[in-house]
Amino acid sequence: MKKTAALLMACLLPMGAMAGGFSIPEQGSKAAAMAGAFTGLANDPSAIYFNPAGISFIPGMNLTIGSTFVSPESQFQNPSASNTIYKQNDLFFVVPQLYFTYAWDYDLTFGAGVFAPYGLGTEWGKGWPGDYLSREIHLQNVHVQGVVSYKLMENLSVAGTFAWSYANAKLLKKAEVAGLAGDVSLDGSGSGIHWGVSTLWKASDMISVGISYKAATDLEMTGDIEISDAKTPAALANEGKGKVVLPLPSTLNVGVAVAVMPTLMITADYNWSEWSRYEKLEIENTDQDKILSSSPRNWKDTNTIRVGAEYTGLEVVSLRAGFLMDSDPVDTKYSEPSLPDAARTGYTLGAGYNITDALTVDAYLLLLAWDEKKVTDNEFDFNGYYNTKATLFGAHLTYKF
Repeated sequence: MKKTAALLMACLLPMGAMAGGFSIPEQGSKAAAMAGAFTGLANDPSAIYFNPAGISFIPGMNLTIGSTFVSPESQFQNPSASNTIYKQNDLFFVVPQLYFTYAWDYDLTFGAGVFAPYGLGTEWGKGWPGDYLSREIHLQNVHVQGVVSYKLMENLSVAGTFAWSYANAKLLKKAEVAGLAGDVSLDGSGSGIHWGVSTLWKASDMISVGISYKAATDLEMTGDIEISDAKTPAALANEGKGKVVLPLPSTLNVGVAVAVMPTLMITADYNWSEWSRYEKLEIENTDQDKILSSSPRNWKDTNTIRVGAEYTGLEVVSLRAGFLMDSDPVDTKYSEPSLPDAARTGYTLGAGYNITDALTVDAYLLLLAWDEKKVTDNEFDFNGYYNTKATLFGAHLTYKF
């Protein structure tokens, strides 16, 4: 029973996403067009995600609304077996964002955001060789965040954030354990509380520096395990309530923005994420109040370098571009098809258009390519080659009241 319950729930945690681990940093079109190198600039309402202290320098009342759209592609091949290439099903995800800022008296600025910084999913065909590890898995996340930012000086601000995060996870896989047949499904949800601090310093008319820290939290995910077909006593004994804990990392972003010309801004970010918090997958049977299994994950912290540029020399149009390099949090020993992650590079293009003095539209395109990942020492006895790429694009409207 212990082995069965562990296998039923083992795919809940790692979700295929567009960054190291299962984070989605593409949370605003202006920032994403500059490859997310926005911590030191943070000059539109999406600063609520990238560097909340930046809203102190945004006058009046502002609203940004839009979405990022994600189209991933993954494939797996095992040359030592059939050498067949197995491709993930075509997927398309919509990741919405909404940000609001209000500059009040006493050098205080307030902000609020609703966005989805974690999630997405993977889908492989029924009956493929990795069906016992993962067939379909999806994570949906909603993050509601409030911000208070204060100007310590005319060129220096600090901010604090408090947020509530909710997630829902759904899993479908083959039950390939002695005594069981059919498919296993799991539907679970949980929530957690986040906090963060940040600062933005405008050192001169040419240079600004930003730092943003978000504390780690855990999402306690509880849900129902169900087994289709073969309703044997062994199957029925493994249905019921289960619990796992999804660790979300602490993150540190440091960025600089330099106006090399009055019409040309260059930005650069260093991002660190504490994915090493994900040391093990522990399964608890809440009906029996005991740990059913504990298996190692041993993820690694990730480091991301981002570089962006914005040209504002045209009358109503801004042009943007960027480049990013991201490290891999998952050692080959623990790689599996629900998260075909690897080191990656990305290239971005985008533009902003001032429709009126009060209304701006921003859009971007991001092409991501993961390094081919060769797995030969897999803990789950699933060796082979993973290849992944993705196309992301987005559009946002910003209105200044």
